[in-house]
Amino acid sequence: MKNYLLISIISFVLGAAVTYLWLKPTAGNLSEPSSDQKSSTYTFNGEGQSTVGPMRFDKPLVLLRAKNVTGANDTFSTSLRIDENKNGVIDSGEGWTGVGVSVAYKTAENFDGTVAFKAKPQADYYLEVDGGRWEIIATPAENSDQKISFSGFSGEGYQVSDGFYLNEGEHTFTVKNEERGNFIVYLVDEKGNFTNRLVNQIGDYTGEFTYKVLFPGYYRLAVSGGQWEIGKKSE
Repeated sequence: MKNYLLISIISFVLGAAVTYLWLKPTAGNLSEPSSDQKSSTYTFNGEGQSTVGPMRFDKPLVLLRAKNVTGANDTFSTSLRIDENKNGVIDSGEGWTGVGVSVAYKTAENFDGTVAFKAKPQADYYLEVDGGRWEIIATPAENSDQKISFSGFSGEGYQVSDGFYLNEGEHTFTVKNEERGNFIVYLVDEKGNFTNRLVNQIGDYTGEFTYKVLFPGYYRLAVSGGQWEIGKKSE
């Protein structure tokens, strides 16, 4: 009887040990995202104030789309930060990138906009968000294998165009903006590099700008303003 009881206890202990070793997560699973996760789209949902992340990207150009629904007297803001201390905590003022959105009142009440940024390799990014009910989607930018020409771009507020191919040389774009504060236009190349502000006007504006392309390839327009339209003159 004693031998049978001893054998039962030993069997139970061995079984528990095997189960623990089988289920125990490794340090790698806890600390480092997989390569697939690094290049995937990140989506975060919430309400009010929150800090979300981490996000890591293996492509240089990333599109950050933000959506918010809130009361007409509230504000909505996002601020992209880098975890410089590499401890998974964003301290006050740490890793400020200058990338984000800050809108108020009617603009914040029903907001859907996109901004772009150049991601550093091996950097962990976090977003500080403050709004009503919101959703943030971060997506590495992809370009077509074909040389797609620019066919026009129109929208409202903060938006980033699809990629289009520009040959070397000068290219002239036409622009029109109606209302709502500062109208700003950048070109962004496929490496995530931004030009200086090609347009920087207040309120209603109609005009054009010319940019000389030194490196042919895919570009995008990053725009903020009211209601706007952008076209391109024939080469």
